[in-house]
Amino acid sequence: MPYQKTGPDHACHCDTPDHADLDQSNCPQVTSLLISCKKSCVAFQRNVLRFFDYGIQGDRMNRSTRIPNKVLIWLFVIFYFYSLAAGIVFQKVLLQFLPGMVAPGASLTTDSAYFHGIAVSLANEISANGWSVWSPFPNQYTSFNVALLGALYAIFGVNTLLAVPLNALFHALSGVLLYLIAGELSANSSNGKIAGLIASIIFVIFPSALNWYGQIHKDGFAIFGIFLYAYILVFSVKNYKSFSYYDVIKYSFYSFAAIFFIGIIRPYYLKPLLAFTLVLISLSVWRMLTRSEQSTKILVFAVLTTLSVVANSTLVVIIGATEAQLGETYATSDSLEFVIDKTKRERKLEPRAERKPRGERGSGFCSGDPDGVLGTICKKYSEIEEQAYLYYGIIEDQAYLYYNIIEDHAYLYYSMVEERLENNAKILAETRFKLNEYSKSVKSKSSIDINVNFHNLDDVISYVPRALQISIFAPFPDTWFDSFSPTRLIASAEMAVIYISLTGVLLVLFLNPRTESILLIILGLTFLVIYGLTIGNVGTLYRVRYAFEFLLVVLGVVGWCDKLLVANGSGRRLKDLSSGLTR
Repeated sequence: MPYQKTGPDHACHCDTPDHADLDQSNCPQVTSLLISCKKSCVAFQRNVLRFFDYGIQGDRMNRSTRIPNKVLIWLFVIFYFYSLAAGIVFQKVLLQFLPGMVAPGASLTTDSAYFHGIAVSLANEISANGWSVWSPFPNQYTSFNVALLGALYAIFGVNTLLAVPLNALFHALSGVLLYLIAGELSANSSNGKIAGLIASIIFVIFPSALNWYGQIHKDGFAIFGIFLYAYILVFSVKNYKSFSYYDVIKYSFYSFAAIFFIGIIRPYYLKPLLAFTLVLISLSVWRMLTRSEQSTKILVFAVLTTLSVVANSTLVVIIGATEAQLGETYATSDSLEFVIDKTKRERKLEPRAERKPRGERGSGFCSGDPDGVLGTICKKYSEIEEQAYLYYGIIEDQAYLYYNIIEDHAYLYYSMVEERLENNAKILAETRFKLNEYSKSVKSKSSIDINVNFHNLDDVISYVPRALQISIFAPFPDTWFDSFSPTRLIASAEMAVIYISLTGVLLVLFLNPRTESILLIILGLTFLVIYGLTIGNVGTLYRVRYAFEFLLVVLGVVGWCDKLLVANGSGRRLKDLSSGLTR
């Protein structure tokens, strides 16, 4: 059969049987084209299948450590439909049996009802004036999740259940990301899969999570953004030695996308993230100075990640974020007296000690009246000493000048840092004061240290240990059975699981203290300490800390799995099960 062009684009059909009968001697150019086309098709098929099997994890990693995407898809499907069903049942059925959470006859909590009202207003504006009025930040207290819900209301009509599929989507994706994070943190691939399965199931099924994925809240979105950034961070730090610089840029871009998503949900997260990335840069510099040349790659990743935070801080302002959403003026108060001590930043110049005049200085054996034999020597010595003293004075003057210049710059930077710290401490103090006053006005029963307020930077710093204690461990065991309400009993059961899991963090630090594990702890504690400093209401704290608490929980579960699933029979059976899941 003679060769024929098959279409206007001369598309090649690699698997057409007729091409196999082509006489190479009569048409060598066409044969060469067909061979190249077939190779390209085979390579394309192989790359597509490789991505479908391993996705972002790529082909550079050892096959035993990679998790097939088919497993992740099944996890996502199970998590999603569980969350979807549970969210619908919670909003439309269970809330009526929890009168303390909602008003009689309502299906939304107070915060959710507010967000619902803003979404309805946005939908009405879109219907009246067109889509040009849509904004990622509908007002100064709401963000992208409400804007997205408003768009759905405008398209499908007002129905609070429209929020549940979106929330369930991000809740399920967060569970999958937690599974992947555990796989990267464990010293053993099989243990990591088991730990990931346990941690992700705990995360997804905890009943307290219904408060946001069964309602209208941004927490599910924010948790997804944090977990996505954490996974990219852990994956990059663990595998940077096998990266090319193209990979470094690629994962930095992924990090930029995750940070952007965080920024449009909770813009005030960008300031703590910037502080964390500076820690990442410091650690990268130390590693570069003490380890191999490959460490330059992680430094490049750290710098690009820091620039991503800075760029996104500007970008979210451009698209509509306000100072309140960025955490600059969230809860200013005239009732709280916060003292910024500017006298500490006033530089005190010490007067320079005067040099002794030349005549008052001793000159050794020539200081007296030498006899005739030593006269010439003493005269020469005196001339040399005079010149040396002159040069010494010039050098000393220049050194003092340069010292003052350096000291001035150092003091200027120190003053700027101290001023920034005091301004941020003032924001924290005012936010805490406002929230404490609100808790008093509603007579909240779940508040801790409600009468503690900050009046200067020292107050904030001294409260940090207590803030960490509250943000990680509250509600404390001595309050678990103060009442027998459903919410208190659920929180008590969940905290028992969290306490057991958190002890495993110590196992990670003692048995397998890897860089990625330490960075994950620093990331979690950075946000937990801020929440502990500002929020005294345990109910609110319990919800907003969820992502960062689970960064520690997943570490703890990994620690327990690495410790326990080594030699016992049940551990071997679980490993066999995890191996079967990934085939």
